Amino acid sequence: MASENWSWCRWHHGTVNDPKWRVVASRCVTSVTSVTNVTVGHVVAVWAAMVENASQSPKRGELAGWDDEDVAAGLGFTTEQVRAIREAMQGKTLEGGKLSGWEKRQPKREDSSAGRTKAWRERHRANGDTGDASVTHGDARDDEETHGDHRGEEKREEKEQKKSSSSGDDQRVAAFDARLAEVARDAIETWNESTLVTECGLPSVRAKVGFDKRKEQVRRMLRTARDICQEQLGSSTVTRQFWVGLWKLYAADEFYSGRIPGGKGHENWRPDFESLTQEKCVLRIYDRAAPEAPVAEAQA
Repeated sequence: MASENWSWCRWHHGTVNDPKWRVVASRCVTSVTSVTNVTVGHVVAVWAAMVENASQSPKRGELAGWDDEDVAAGLGFTTEQVRAIREAMQGKTLEGGKLSGWEKRQPKREDSSAGRTKAWRERHRANGDTGDASVTHGDARDDEETHGDHRGEEKREEKEQKKSSSSGDDQRVAAFDARLAEVARDAIETWNESTLVTECGLPSVRAKVGFDKRKEQVRRMLRTARDICQEQLGSSTVTRQFWVGLWKLYAADEFYSGRIPGGKGHENWRPDFESLTQEKCVLRIYDRAAPEAPVAEAQA
């Protein structure tokens, strides 16, 4: 239970569309333990749960009794999604278990006329005012204007900070998207040049038409691609040689190369770029390969 009787917390305009959430979502994908199916909607929902938790904490502003699994169950997410989001928020909206900027965005003062009136009276007593302590309509208006000026200044500061933060966040998102596009182009070009297409007869991929869809297909397997590159090449950077080696592994397999048909009920199934960039397929073909898989050979 919170040390003070707080039954509510502030939710500021613009929170839902804050560009920070795009950065957090992209961090979930680019981290070593990435989770590819995290959207901005997932991030905002988890943040809302954190704000409620911190508001009710014995020490307001800090997470208390937070459990990724319980939160995931309440929101209908997976535990991995919630854990990845929480970890990706570090340094952005979290500092350990403390929500960044809590004191500024969740000040202790009450937003009520009673609270403002009390503060007005206390100020006048401190100044030695022995006159009528009742607050006139004009006094109340002046106090409200002072309060409004204070809030206006807060909003201006928040706007400037958000503008600065937004600029940096947009740059990081743009850099990630540019790098993803580069990796996707390498994947498409090496696919079209591979024996999967030239000898096995699998369909080629257009370089420009549907490129956004191809980027998403590559994005979903980035975590596994990085792990393989780290193991084979000593660096998690996904290189062009990685794709050359991966397509070679598939070409050496009777089923994934399309040389033999699928099992019962899947006789007409044929592998293609979309199916062979699925994370489960990449893991399966890599696990079948010898320890000296051609991914490393392709780098030489």
